[in-house]
Amino acid sequence: MKNSPTVWLKTSLVITFIVVLIGCKKEPVADPMNGMMGGPMPVTVMQPVKRRVTEWLEFTGRFQPSQRVVLRARVSGYLDKVLFQDGQKVQKGDVLFIIDQRPFKIALDSAKAHFELAQQRLERARALHKKNAVSRDLYDQRQEEMQTARAELDSAKLDLEFTEIRSPITGRISRKQVDAGNLIVGGNNNATELTTIVSVQPIYFYFEGSENDLLKNARQRDHSRSEDNMPRQLPVYVRLNDETEFQHQGYLNFIDNEFDTNTGTIQARAQFENKDGFLEAGYFGRLRMAPYPAFEAMLVPDELIGTEQTRKFVYVISEEGVAARRYVSLGAREDDGMRIIKQGINETDQVITGNLNMVRPGVPVIVAPSMNDPVESPSADQNSDGMEAGA
Repeated sequence: MKNSPTVWLKTSLVITFIVVLIGCKKEPVADPMNGMMGGPMPVTVMQPVKRRVTEWLEFTGRFQPSQRVVLRARVSGYLDKVLFQDGQKVQKGDVLFIIDQRPFKIALDSAKAHFELAQQRLERARALHKKNAVSRDLYDQRQEEMQTARAELDSAKLDLEFTEIRSPITGRISRKQVDAGNLIVGGNNNATELTTIVSVQPIYFYFEGSENDLLKNARQRDHSRSEDNMPRQLPVYVRLNDETEFQHQGYLNFIDNEFDTNTGTIQARAQFENKDGFLEAGYFGRLRMAPYPAFEAMLVPDELIGTEQTRKFVYVISEEGVAARRYVSLGAREDDGMRIIKQGINETDQVITGNLNMVRPGVPVIVAPSMNDPVESPSADQNSDGMEAGA
């Protein structure tokens, strides 16, 4: 009994220790990889969208004139007149420059006189030759003189004509390189450059494509030939740097006959009528064309596409109720952000759209009650798994 206070103290300490141990017992913690309380992880899903689409190929390039002429004189002389304003539109046949014509008119008059004299001498020789009054050699000589005089006359007429320098094409002219009063050289490799003219209608768009792009186009042309066995014109569309829509329509009219072995590409050309003259040579643009007709396709949001080395995939819920990677073959990306899936999924697949940053193959999943959660990227937390998002 003497030790009863000590016994009660010891008993109280033991009871307090037990209560503390009970209070410190850990509550169960949710495993983010296996859902709450170790159960399936909730995810949101969607079914692939099926709709009719057009698969576009896109290229970059520049507009170039369908014709470009460097204007030079064919005869030498002093420039007398310039008959255009810098940058104006000109028509084929318009007189643009006039070289001083006086020396050429004098040369023409002289050639006419020589021709008339040679003509008269030939007529006299012909009459005498019929009477055997002149030799055959003299008659032949008069004929040769006549032919030479005619050639000189024709040359003088042509030189006088060349003093009027005309536009060989319809288009837009550049600035003049020589002012009136200057001596210009013509008729040889060092002829004076006067100006340049480029055609405006039509205008060409040059771009380069890969071998696969060419094969797609070639196969489509083989399946779309007209009655005369000629390939049909493939329509193309271009937008300029400050445009958001592909609003300029033309058609593909040329593919080069060999690849550039250094780049593995081949040059192609599209033609645009450019009736309003808005498109200018040198403009940069982006071109797109559809090598195949519109077709039915499966689509999913582009941000759902994951990457495993060189393979692309989406996460789906398998028949066993676990997350599984479905490897897919991709097509083009649509303007609304949807990606064409050529192979790998079907209409009934449940494509995972939510909690993608925690999804791994084989993880049990369950469809969450709310289907309105925003789409998440599958690459948000997958760096450790060697994957990245996007196609």
